[in-house]
Amino acid sequence: RAVPRRMDALADATARRALRAFLLQRRWFAASAVGGCLEGARLDLLRALPVFETYGCGGGGGGGSGGGGSGDEKTVVVGDTKAVKKHGGVVVVANTAADSIAFCYLSSTPAPLLAPAGTDVTLLPRTFLKLDDAAEGTLLETYAGVTRVTTAALLADHVIPALANAMLPAASAPRALDAALAAITVARASWTGAADGERLANAVRRHACIPTLGGRLARPIDLYDPRVRNLLELLDPREHFPAPPFDAGERLLALSVLGVRTSLGAEGLVASARSVECLAKTPGGAAAAAVRGRALLEHLNALAAVTAGESG
Repeated sequence: RAVPRRMDALADATARRALRAFLLQRRWFAASAVGGCLEGARLDLLRALPVFETYGCGGGGGGGSGGGGSGDEKTVVVGDTKAVKKHGGVVVVANTAADSIAFCYLSSTPAPLLAPAGTDVTLLPRTFLKLDDAAEGTLLETYAGVTRVTTAALLADHVIPALANAMLPAASAPRALDAALAAITVARASWTGAADGERLANAVRRHACIPTLGGRLARPIDLYDPRVRNLLELLDPREHFPAPPFDAGERLLALSVLGVRTSLGAEGLVASARSVECLAKTPGGAAAAAVRGRALLEHLNALAAVTAGESG
């Protein structure tokens, strides 16, 4: 364990990457390797080295840089380099010239993962390893026991929840949602993809991942279908409808299947009333508040007439 402890305190990002590149050569894993194949205790040592870079740190994603000051961190400063060891086996290396860069142990908890080939790496949270090339991923998967998740698992269990929990920036939401909707379509068209399709659909239903014009992310059930004209008259277009390009075409159709509302309901009535109040308090918003208020009263009168007719 002497080498991992020294790495925690002294090594900068360049040294960690160089050591990883040296150790992750296929020749060390071959049966004909000098001194024998890298296995057993030597493989355990490799897994215990904090040289495996992860996504989602500094400029690469949300969730904070990891170099902050929570009480469960141990910080060592050597010259202008700072190494922060966090619980869970993440080591963040920061210096004055660059954003924080995160490294982990393969033996970390939770265990680091490999993304499917072809994944948009800007969507990957810190749980996922950043690779130099595909060959490195193959070695880690084959010899070091690192799990490569499926596309459905990546999106449903990691990307979509990370958006909802602000571990990925909201700016990533359009790409993530497009990827999820495309994966749902592919899964449902497959003979064997029904379970993956439902898993992804449930993830989108449960988590706030749909962008709105106001900037917040929302669940499908919290939004309304802009194709229904009276809903546009009654609700705030910046808060209660999907933002483009999810407000039309195949994307909107897919979201409507996942729960976007086509009628107002009790929650919508409350939201409409609150939007009238907000407009009235906004400088210059009195006229718009009056228009929406009249539309809401007309809607309530229509509901009352229908209710009276049914009871009669």
